[in-house]
Amino acid sequence: MTKDYPEIMKWSRLLSFLEDYPLVHVATIDDDRPHVRMMALILYENKLWLTTQTHWNKVEEIAKNNNVELSVGIRGQKGNGAARISGKAVRIDDYKIRKSLSEVIPWFVDYWSSYDSEQFCLYRIDPNRALVDHPDNRLKYHVDEF
Repeated sequence: MTKDYPEIMKWSRLLSFLEDYPLVHVATIDDDRPHVRMMALILYENKLWLTTQTHWNKVEEIAKNNNVELSVGIRGQKGNGAARISGKAVRIDDYKIRKSLSEVIPWFVDYWSSYDSEQFCLYRIDPNRALVDHPDNRLKYHVDEF
């Protein structure tokens, strides 16, 4: 049985829960099997970004099927909730964008020597669905505009 998410939440409100580089579960597909792993979500210019090392399996999985879903716990004033965001992972090779992101990720230098490193893999998440179990009022929300 599918849960009903009748309430509407603005994209900007959902983004306010995602500041401070939360760890998210990222689901990819490989040979019709889901694979889930933890990644840091980067919120920059009201867009969602993920980075990883180019040699990891998830890069090949996303190249074959770029449909992904993110799941993240969110905190409110009164409790905990969760958000799920589905969409397309778009690999970013534009050096200007890669440079900009490398400058705002506080832990970037712990993983890569430069934004033009072949091992620096950057994705923008283009959402097409977002569902939120609100941490304070326990209502179920969907985002209708991104």
